[in-house]
Amino acid sequence: MYFTRKMDNFIDFKTSFDKPLLSNRTNQIIEELGIKPEEIAIGEFAGRDSSAAIIKAFEDNDDINVILPICAFTGLEYDNSNGSDIHGRLGYENQQVDEFYANMVDVLSLKEYAHYEKFEVYYRNWERIYNRFSEHNDTFSLTEMVKMFVGKYAKDKDVDKNTKIMDTSFVSGRFYIPKKEQELDKLKNGAMEKDKIFLPLHFMYEPSLWHAINGRFSSLIGDKFYYYSPCMGCHAYLRTLRVPLANKLGKKIISGDRIKHDNNYKIDQIAVAFEVYTNIAKEFDVEMLYPIKDIEKGSEIKDIINEDWEQDASQLTCMFSKNYRNIDGTVNERKCHLEDIENIYKEYVEVVCKDLLHNGYRGNFDYTGVVAKYFEKACKKDYPNY
Repeated sequence: MYFTRKMDNFIDFKTSFDKPLLSNRTNQIIEELGIKPEEIAIGEFAGRDSSAAIIKAFEDNDDINVILPICAFTGLEYDNSNGSDIHGRLGYENQQVDEFYANMVDVLSLKEYAHYEKFEVYYRNWERIYNRFSEHNDTFSLTEMVKMFVGKYAKDKDVDKNTKIMDTSFVSGRFYIPKKEQELDKLKNGAMEKDKIFLPLHFMYEPSLWHAINGRFSSLIGDKFYYYSPCMGCHAYLRTLRVPLANKLGKKIISGDRIKHDNNYKIDQIAVAFEVYTNIAKEFDVEMLYPIKDIEKGSEIKDIINEDWEQDASQLTCMFSKNYRNIDGTVNERKCHLEDIENIYKEYVEVVCKDLLHNGYRGNFDYTGVVAKYFEKACKKDYPNY
């Protein structure tokens, strides 16, 4: 995670309350295309479902034409491959990885190189969304995409045969989405009525915020609510992290959460969870959008993405993954009582996340102190040694 903070496309949570800083290339695209801040929706970005949600948001909403994808981390992500075949374990396209990295070494610093090697899977997922509409665009290589993110150019590719400066606007992911049959004919003739712009990938990471919500007071959460899992607060953390930035931009966050996952469900994606995430964002004039909320079958998600992408593939794994499940993968409902989970969401998660954001706007980032005050009041006890 260290390298995300050093990269041009890392967004600092504390800074995002006042003046969020996007990457140089993104700012260049925004200026070149005349994009207004209020036109930019934020897309939660990680794996298959979030990618499908971004595609669906583009397809179904005439007022969503620019999306800034943000991949957020907790500090608990790891690569569970246990092997050397990175294509097989993460679902990458079959290609010459050594050649890819050889090209990268020429244009990236050591820190930049280490960052892209570690988080390559997310850049490839970015490419997948772009390729979903590739029939409407010129193709490009991932190597060139990464160079544009970093703001560096390979010397031998800066100028084409006509000595004109290379057009790099394609890296923003401009594509057109036909919605009616008659529009397909227009598309074939080269007519585009509206650009859909998928901006470069950015990262966010605030582990001390995650720790305050989900880690430091886990025993007190269990004492008060008779149950504990980090998943509820963790998912709220991922929304909380993006809210200040969304408020400065188009005031919309696109989520890939779903109520049902084939014949199963997740305790961080139940009805009350959607309600709480929406309430947290709404408190700060931000709207949560759930384009695939009611899609139950994974096969339908694959149809949206237009490829055979399995759930949880092509992304890092959480250390607490499946912590509330039985050996067979079903939810352990002997321990996961819906009433307890609902109480955690309504009486703890929503309250502390709103409070943490309000304190952030006041310049107070003592996350642990803020949550400690909640327990001092809620538990009618004083915990001075937090």
